[in-house]
Amino acid sequence: MPAGMTASRQQRIAALAVIAGLSSAPVVAAAQPGPAKKPTPAPAPRPPKPGPKGGTPVKPPPSPEKIRADKLFEDGRNYLAAKEYALACTAFEQSNQAEVAIGTLLNIALCYEEWGKIASAHRAYLEAERYAELKLDDRANGAHKKALELAPRVPHLQLDVPADADVSTVFLIDGKEIERRALDVDMLVDPGPHSIEARVPGRPPKTTAVELGLGEKRRITIEVPRPEVKVIVTVTPRRKGRLYGGIAMISGGAIAAGAAGFVALLARRDYADAIGGCPELVCETREDYDATQAARRRATYMTFVGAGGLALAASGLYMVLTSAGAKKERRVELVPLIHGDGGGLAIGGRL
Repeated sequence: MPAGMTASRQQRIAALAVIAGLSSAPVVAAAQPGPAKKPTPAPAPRPPKPGPKGGTPVKPPPSPEKIRADKLFEDGRNYLAAKEYALACTAFEQSNQAEVAIGTLLNIALCYEEWGKIASAHRAYLEAERYAELKLDDRANGAHKKALELAPRVPHLQLDVPADADVSTVFLIDGKEIERRALDVDMLVDPGPHSIEARVPGRPPKTTAVELGLGEKRRITIEVPRPEVKVIVTVTPRRKGRLYGGIAMISGGAIAAGAAGFVALLARRDYADAIGGCPELVCETREDYDATQAARRRATYMTFVGAGGLALAASGLYMVLTSAGAKKERRVELVPLIHGDGGGLAIGGRL
């Protein structure tokens, strides 16, 4: 500013500048017709995830199931390395129950395979294949190949149940209950001995044992508890007429035989007395001869009477023995019935 400019002039210049600024405002507004656009609000910033001082996000802690599954898996690997197969397979099974994983399923199959339980290993490989396909995991191909490799070595067992088996029979294979309809299909079992037990309430159980080798196929009939059979013997009453008639005949025959024996004994004595008068069987008098002949006739008669009495007694004995009623046997089956309100006994057979 020139040094000679006075203060009043400076005030005038300032006033003109203010007026010029106000007069230019309409020109600017005319250049921008219509309402002014509202500015788009900026998105609110996301709150940062909690983390350490450096700001790095933190993974959530593993679940109790995950911790348990990992611990059991490590236990299974240690047991498997020590060839303690029962403990190893149990640990892997429990780990898979806590958290299903393809690796765990494959280790279950490997454990059973090394243990020699080929059917269990075959089932485990199939289960691993199914789960891997569900998860689009490439390990499904390896599990499939192992299942195909073990298939020819798996034993097959088919069980036939007798047609007359009780409908309430409970079946157990190696101590594990199995439904009756499952017995009709071809079962894949591990090599070695197996027991099939059949139980019916109120009867002793029956056990059928079988042993299979690698790749062997067997079909057997199961022993089942049979109903208890009772034999009931009934005797019809004696026939009284035949009984009493027989007794009478025995009595009459015995009396006749006894009397005949006594008379014959007397006749023998008389004969002995009469023969004394007949030395060398030649009688000296007629009386001695007649006496001997009479004694001989009495003895002969009594012999016939005694024989008749014995025959009569024998006939009476036969009548007494055959007067008994006829025996009749009946076989019945006793089947216990058990229900919620109590129990009972069913009897079947020809009554």
